[in-house]
Amino acid sequence: MRFIDIYVALFLGVASVSDTRTKKVPNKWILLWIAVGICVRGYKFLTAFLFSLIFTYILYHIKFFGAGDIKIVSVLCGFLGIKAAASLVFTGLCLSAVYAFYYLVSKKILYSRISYFLRYVNSGVRDRTLYKYSESFEKVPTMPMVPWFLLGFLVWRIYEVWMLSMNAMSL
Repeated sequence: MRFIDIYVALFLGVASVSDTRTKKVPNKWILLWIAVGICVRGYKFLTAFLFSLIFTYILYHIKFFGAGDIKIVSVLCGFLGIKAAASLVFTGLCLSAVYAFYYLVSKKILYSRISYFLRYVNSGVRDRTLYKYSESFEKVPTMPMVPWFLLGFLVWRIYEVWMLSMNAMSL
């Protein structure tokens, strides 16, 4: 295991607990890891962090991610690089989608959520604008994403180690 992986696991572990309990990740925690990232990776961290922050801000603007989520993803990009962080985040999003589907079916709200989503897409296409996704809900059902990013990180790392061992065995 690389030192960067230990940093990322610690960062995501504590952030997951905070996100689960309070639905927030303290900015002090994020700033601490930005400082660690700059010390460890220098300009490579800063470049990937800033680039991803600009991109993920769009996702925040349409309320796909919360403010903490975009900062978490940007720190991950800084530590791991954009390609690796994108793989990790994609894995976490896929795992969270499976859980969300189960949740929507078990609460018998799948149809209403799909209907709302289709109305949202239709109005955006019709009006040629990007609306905030949650504008018409009084209480928006949300789930903390950082634990899913942590699970995505663990699955991604296990898969990567497994692939390396398979390649070593074939030599």
